[in-house]
Amino acid sequence: MFFFLARLSSSLISPFVWIITLLLFSFIFKKRKKLKAILINVSVVLLLFFSNTYIFSKISSVFKEKLVYYKDLKHYKLGIVLCGMASYDNDYKRVNFHAATDRLMQAIDLYNRKYIDKIFLSGGSGSLENQDDKEADIIEKYLLTLGIPQKDILKENKSKNTHENALYTVSFIRKNQISGNFLLISSSSHIKRAKLCFDKLGINVDIYPTNYEDTYPSSYRKLLTPSVKVLFKWDEFMHEILGLLSYKIAGYI
Repeated sequence: MFFFLARLSSSLISPFVWIITLLLFSFIFKKRKKLKAILINVSVVLLLFFSNTYIFSKISSVFKEKLVYYKDLKHYKLGIVLCGMASYDNDYKRVNFHAATDRLMQAIDLYNRKYIDKIFLSGGSGSLENQDDKEADIIEKYLLTLGIPQKDILKENKSKNTHENALYTVSFIRKNQISGNFLLISSSSHIKRAKLCFDKLGINVDIYPTNYEDTYPSSYRKLLTPSVKVLFKWDEFMHEILGLLSYKIAGYI
């Protein structure tokens, strides 16, 4: 149920959806001119606010974790990569990578640089429709094609969300009595919530934030010009805010 509600809420917290909904209502109530004008004006204000690069950069920076330098890393037994970056295309028989793929690329880089001994993949199916394609399995096969030995790839393929990422990963670590340092690898906007989940379960992990994108405007023109890209970036940001609140209420963090 929690998994289903999380997926449903994602569409309800989108500023773009709010703006479109208000505009639709303005059309429905077109005969009530005063109400229509209010709805349109509110839509315009929301559009200007949520498409402003400066506003988004200032607010989102409070929640994003900064990138980590190589010099600040230890040596780690496991690099724990949280999935949510790929799916398998059964028609073309290939892996389709998504926006968060930097998590995997950085893990491969750290493995090649000998900062991590093994890559641990955490992720089942994040789809409501298709529960058969487990993401950890998909990425494991991809890593094998890159020449990474099977012995250096560990996984759990049951988790559907961040809480379960931590739950099943910690269970694997304890069951197999793995000791040493652990490095958690995930997106800069998501890794704060993920680490809190691991902390709650009593496992200490260092963090390695990835796909950090600084959206701070580089010119006055970008400061004043609305950005469609920024408008949709709020979806991810709002998802994390809702995630932190709901996880706190549920006792996951």
